[in-house]
Amino acid sequence: MSSLGVLCFNHCSPVNIFCFEMPDNCPLCGTLLDVSPCQSPPFRIPSPFANGITKPYSVVVKPTEGTFLQHYERNSNLHVGITSSKGAVYNYDEYGLHKVKDKHSWKQSVIIPLLDNRYDDELMELWDECLQNYAVTNEWDPDKYNEETHNCYDFVIGFLNNVQYNELIGKDPPYLTRKQFCTEFIIPHTTKAARYIDLYRKVQQETFLVKEESYC
Repeated sequence: MSSLGVLCFNHCSPVNIFCFEMPDNCPLCGTLLDVSPCQSPPFRIPSPFANGITKPYSVVVKPTEGTFLQHYERNSNLHVGITSSKGAVYNYDEYGLHKVKDKHSWKQSVIIPLLDNRYDDELMELWDECLQNYAVTNEWDPDKYNEETHNCYDFVIGFLNNVQYNELIGKDPPYLTRKQFCTEFIIPHTTKAARYIDLYRKVQQETFLVKEESYC
């Protein structure tokens, strides 16, 4: 497994070659790349994953079991959390509410940013206080957990509604629904992640993947 991600280049034709490390010879024509330059400079395809602990004011997503690159399938369950201004991940499961600062627990996450300087600075200042106050209510006790009706999604959606997030960014309806959260937040990001995972695994299997179409 490469920690650097997928590299893309083309050499003797417009066809794209995907790999983890630049080869000595072109996989298509066999020419030494040191003596025959590429038609376009090699570049790393940006990974859709980042360490959730380093991303403040965000929804963070990972598989309930395992990691995206190694274990994720399209029908896999996903676990979601929300980060403080310092990147601590608040998340809820059958064991109750967790505030995670461990850099390894969410290191391969999909990140969905929520706030930036376009929005109310006051909410950014109060974000941690609101999050902490919301998290400590008995609503998030372990015995309240239900896999279908009271889970990690409900924790995140409930918090966003608690701070009136939809109203803040000018979205309708004023309260975020589970359907809207999945459709507008989760699905676009996990669809992009799934395409990257598919490419990554094909390169892992074949060493060099040759495709006429671009990744994007």
